[in-house]
Amino acid sequence: MKKCTHCGGSNLRKTAVPFDAEGFSVRTYVDKKTVYDSLEVLICMDCAHIEWFSEKLVDALKEHNSRIAQLKTELETLRAKLTAEQEKLSAIDIKIAETEEKSKSLDITIREQQSLLNTIETLKKERYGIQKEIRTAERSIRSLQSKLNNN
Repeated sequence: MKKCTHCGGSNLRKTAVPFDAEGFSVRTYVDKKTVYDSLEVLICMDCAHIEWFSEKLVDALKEHNSRIAQLKTELETLRAKLTAEQEKLSAIDIKIAETEEKSKSLDITIREQQSLLNTIETLKKERYGIQKEIRTAERSIRSLQSKLNNN
């Protein structure tokens, strides 16, 4: 229900556009498209305040705001994923360093050393996959930030 912004009353009546104009419309640019709508002019029967309404314009702006909110949510999700992947990368780097240190010990057998070297190779492959995920997340974040900046 539409209400008067001046007095809060709901006793609004549709009236002709003032200034002896026939049709009065609004045009705006939302999300790279032009939105046209005729303005609905209502007069408050309680305080004589004139109200202008454009429902298509409001709907276009609400849709735009919804897309912006969705992009921000996606951006926060990607940032959280990026942080988690960076933490995984740090943990793997520590494991690799520890395993390399163990493999250099003179107190281990050749079999133990080979096992440690295989573990290092597996960790390095896992590290490469994590680095790939980090680069993908960073690209996605830049893309979403660009979309947000253009809106």
